[in-house]
Amino acid sequence: MVKCNLTSSEVLQAILDNSDHDFSSSEENFRDNDDQQRALHDTVNNDASDDSDEWVYPQHLNWTAARGELPFLYPFEATCGFTVDVNNYTVKQFYELFVSPDLIRHFVHQTNLYATQFIEKNPNLPPHSRVHAWVDIDENEMKKFIGILMLMGIIRKPDIEMYWSTDPMYATPIFAAIMKRNRFSLLLKFFHLNDNSNEPDKKDPNRDRLFKLRPLIDHLFETFQLPYVPGLSVAVDESLLLWKGRLQFRQYLPLKRAQFGIKIFCLAENSGYIYRFCVYTGKEDPMSSISAVLPDECKGFGLSEKIVVYFALPLLDNGYTIWMDNWYSSCRLFHYLHHRKTTACGTIRSNRVPPEVRNSAPAPGQHIAYRSGPLLCLKFRDKKDVHMLTTQHNESVQEAPRRRGCPSPTDVRYKPQCIIEYNSNMGAVDKQDQVLEPYSAARKTMKWYKKLSVHLLQMAMLNAHILYHKNGGTNTFLQVEHDVIADFIFSGEEQHADRVGAVVRLTERHFPDKLKPTTTWTKPQARCRVCSKKGQRRDVKTFCSKCPSNPGLCAVPCFGQWHSKLKYWE
Repeated sequence: MVKCNLTSSEVLQAILDNSDHDFSSSEENFRDNDDQQRALHDTVNNDASDDSDEWVYPQHLNWTAARGELPFLYPFEATCGFTVDVNNYTVKQFYELFVSPDLIRHFVHQTNLYATQFIEKNPNLPPHSRVHAWVDIDENEMKKFIGILMLMGIIRKPDIEMYWSTDPMYATPIFAAIMKRNRFSLLLKFFHLNDNSNEPDKKDPNRDRLFKLRPLIDHLFETFQLPYVPGLSVAVDESLLLWKGRLQFRQYLPLKRAQFGIKIFCLAENSGYIYRFCVYTGKEDPMSSISAVLPDECKGFGLSEKIVVYFALPLLDNGYTIWMDNWYSSCRLFHYLHHRKTTACGTIRSNRVPPEVRNSAPAPGQHIAYRSGPLLCLKFRDKKDVHMLTTQHNESVQEAPRRRGCPSPTDVRYKPQCIIEYNSNMGAVDKQDQVLEPYSAARKTMKWYKKLSVHLLQMAMLNAHILYHKNGGTNTFLQVEHDVIADFIFSGEEQHADRVGAVVRLTERHFPDKLKPTTTWTKPQARCRVCSKKGQRRDVKTFCSKCPSNPGLCAVPCFGQWHSKLKYWE
């Protein structure tokens, strides 16, 4: 098949004039559609050789005033959606796609190992130290521990001790019924994810700064990508986990609510699903360097450009669209992404735009746009100047969505299409923060890695909720989290146990009642539930009318045991 080397102006003129000339069969792939224009070949970029797949960034970009040229976009060729069979999956099974039983067993092994190392290292502990009561944890108890941590994010109290308080104003009996306070404190103290004996020297500049969390981070990074492939639109942004203590890679982001904390870069689908993530540990951290896996032509990119290419590696050459803010955007990055059949759109800093755009002064509500090959740079004057860079739009405008409330006289009615679509697609990572914030289980602690580990486990919970919804589920995130927590805190119980009934009998107010005779049951009696569980038969006349199953119970001591212990038979 003979290639048809046309300049961008020739192709544009042919489309706009609707001429009768017979171009090659590739002309049939172009459609005059103002919304989406996708073509099989990039005929705009004539700077790179047509006979080679190597990308060469031009030394000088020739910017000319945009004249409504339609962007040439690649077709979306990825197979998005589930990559595993999730038919009839429960909420628990969706969560286990990320927090698997193998990961729980790893937590158990490392926690027991760290406790052993601590006790051997500190043989002269005070006689009343809680550490003397340490016994190894098992998988069921680890699940209960994680379940309690998650439940604390829903039931907020200022102090951990208050969850076990017997004060009627603060009492929440479910916590004491699941685990004793001192035991929970011990597990929180020894909860560990990696072997300290292999920890690199803290004076080593080449050490792994995320060593404490490396197994969890690597596990979630892989499992987030396995069961699901995102759709056409993805966004790159950062999230900030509040941390005000001493930490070498603590960041200050004044526009974030937390302002100080641990920065996490994320690539998210517009549904909020986190597909890839990276914990930022500093510009000079060699262990977090991503240059080793990047293509050779990207070695000279800046950090912000490398982050985008690193996240996009499994998505390149498939026609994806990536949205990003002005920290990442650059002409070089967008030029490279377009070469890899990936379009991009985002705000851009004024010092990165061409002088023709930067020095222009559009009137309020107006814009000025310049094009160089596949790149379109635009300056729009709203309440302040907005600079945009895109490879998938032209400079066309459309009516902006109305804001809530009464319209302001200064509101601009028509805005460029790239700005409107950017506003509707850029909030993918922010959705995660908005959903998790009311139920955040990451509490103030002396160890940063413990707070981050709980946050990562909740990120997995949110991803499980999104997949559950994509599979037809209708429960809210709170309901999904409730089901997972219930499965964890009742882990190891009998399969037929009524979990709802267990929560009711441990939390609500209960009083013994007497069985009343009927015409056919003149001497009413019921078998004591606690005694039966212990292998004893005892018929009683008292029962609890508040419990869902109305169990028969001895007034003393079975009634108290039934309503105060999860394992009432012990």
